[in-house]
Amino acid sequence: MKPVRLQRTLIAAALGVGMCITGAVTAQVDSTVANVPVWVEQLGAQLGESLESPSQTVRHSALQHITYFAYFYGDDLDLTNAVPTLLRTFKEDDDERCQLMALAALHAIGNADAMQEVRSHVMRQESPQVQLVTLAALMEHYGEATFEGDERVADLAKKLFEYYTSPRVIVAPPFDVHEVPQ
Repeated sequence: MKPVRLQRTLIAAALGVGMCITGAVTAQVDSTVANVPVWVEQLGAQLGESLESPSQTVRHSALQHITYFAYFYGDDLDLTNAVPTLLRTFKEDDDERCQLMALAALHAIGNADAMQEVRSHVMRQESPQVQLVTLAALMEHYGEATFEGDERVADLAKKLFEYYTSPRVIVAPPFDVHEVPQ
C-alpha cells in the first residue's frame, strides 16, 4: 500500500473511531424521549447540507446516504429539509445518474408533496430511462392509483413498458469474429 493511501486509511479509521466514541457518549447523554441518539437526529440536516456542496463526489455520496438512511431509518430521521434540493436535482440536473439517485432518495423519503411533484414532472423528463424509472417509482409509491385521472402518463407508461419489455433484435457482424481472415 502506498504511504499516502496508508496515511489516509489510518486517518479515516481514527476519525471513525472518534466519531463512534463521540456518538456513543452523546447518545447516552443527550438522547430524546424516543431514545433516538442526537447524532441520528442531526444526520438528516448534515446530509441535506451536503447536497449543496460544490463537490460532485460529496453530492453523490449524500444522495446515496440519504437513500440508505431513509429506507432503513426513516422513522428516526427528519430528511424533509433535503426534499427541495432533491426535487431540484431530479428536475434540473444534466446528469441522469444524479436524477436517478435523487429520485431514489425522494422515493425512500416518501414525502407526499414531493412524490406529487415528481408525478407532475414525469412528462417533462427528456430521458426515456429516467421516465421509466420514475414511472416504476410512482407505481410503487401510489399503487394502482398511479395513473388515475392522467391518461397521458398512463399512455406514456404503457409505451415505455412495451418498449423496454419487448424482445430485442441482435444484429451480428457479417462474419464470425473468432475466425479472422489471414
